[in-house]
Amino acid sequence: LRLSFPAVPESHPDYYALLLFNRLLDDGLSSPLQRRIVEQQALAYSVGASIDRYSDCALFELEAACAPKKAFKVAEAMCQCLADQFAKPIPLEELERVQRRSAIAMEFWLDVPGELAGWMASNALFGEMDLIGRWERLLAVTPRDLERVAASMFQRRHLHLTAVGPLAKERAKLEAKRKVRSAKFHELKVRRQNARAKALGDKSVADFNKQLAVFGY
Repeated sequence: LRLSFPAVPESHPDYYALLLFNRLLDDGLSSPLQRRIVEQQALAYSVGASIDRYSDCALFELEAACAPKKAFKVAEAMCQCLADQFAKPIPLEELERVQRRSAIAMEFWLDVPGELAGWMASNALFGEMDLIGRWERLLAVTPRDLERVAASMFQRRHLHLTAVGPLAKERAKLEAKRKVRSAKFHELKVRRQNARAKALGDKSVADFNKQLAVFGY
């Protein structure tokens, strides 16, 4: 199960806010995605956040592996996790924590040949800056930057859901529940309209009787 949001490429200044988003959501077993969806709610076997980058764009993605009967609950939980995480400004101490964690991860790259090879290949393909420049960009991100980028990217119209697996039965159940909720909502709406019309009608009759009394009828 995958939720995808179109994002800016690495050459864009806001890309470094995306890197910190990724670490805010998925940075070990105590991160919001793992803690809420795997540990607390037991909805998925695994869950994570990642960024797929290209020369002219990127994708910010949340991905989970789960049982088919829990797929739609997992999708709902991931969306709720995003909403809760960015519904209010990120505390400065939390931002500084993920900035430090990102800097430590970059230092580890220097001791891993595979990471260094990937970094050099990425430089050749995308013309990236050196590690020091990248680190400085990460440290320059502010809570206001995170709030602004989150508000522009995490919108329903930007969301793409991809699911692989036997979900036909679960989708049919979900559609049936949706129809029931829709019917109940319509019934409630009609009741409110009727009650309002009755209230307005009773008021109109009372006002008419008052007008008749003024003229002595």
